Amino acid sequence: MRQYMGNGLLGKTACVLGSGDNYAAFALAGMGTQVTSVDISQAQLDVAAERAAELGVDVAFVQGDVTNLPMLAGGVFDLVCSTNGVMVWITEPAAYYAEAHRILKPGGIFLSHDIHPFQRPWSAPPESLRMLKPYFDSGPKEWLDTPETCEAVLASESSPEERQGRVPTFKCHWTVSELLMAMLDAGLELVHILEEPDTNPGFWLSGATDEDADLIDWQKNPRAGLPVWLTLVATKRG
Repeated sequence: MRQYMGNGLLGKTACVLGSGDNYAAFALAGMGTQVTSVDISQAQLDVAAERAAELGVDVAFVQGDVTNLPMLAGGVFDLVCSTNGVMVWITEPAAYYAEAHRILKPGGIFLSHDIHPFQRPWSAPPESLRMLKPYFDSGPKEWLDTPETCEAVLASESSPEERQGRVPTFKCHWTVSELLMAMLDAGLELVHILEEPDTNPGFWLSGATDEDADLIDWQKNPRAGLPVWLTLVATKRG
């Protein structure tokens, strides 16, 4: 991120869209950036605000839908970013990128670091590749989560009996081209794209240790042979 911010982050303004755990917001604030953290969950923001007060970190917390942010003025941020698991909740990528473009200063940087769309079609067990859906079957989908399992089940594949007692949620799967074209159509100019694996076994298994190194071996965990992270860096033309 530093390489795109000219003289660095000190004194710059940044907006974190879909801030969630607020790790990115706190990290940017620690580097001397004036940070605005935006999330749709007031509960998430309340927890983060308490933590920020404990740490003495100055962050402005704003509750809102990142696809519609009338409370934020246009052209005020040097950096707009989102990280790790935001796009799965975005039902309208065009609106999301349009808002990012609007609140950026001319010449400002937009950065998105998220789960690569190639990871989305697969079921959870890492030892095999079993598709839940085609890669090209994109858009919002109703998924049904139970307390007993974290594996998402497509609603269309579930009978009424299977659906009983489950809590419906909606998650969105977008292809790389859908994300890129929505970003470009919003007026953002792509300057860098990066696809990366994940070298931490904990990505694949909560609580994993060094003994679980097989999880990052693509021959034993085929999904490790696919890109895990997709980073897009763009700018708003001055």
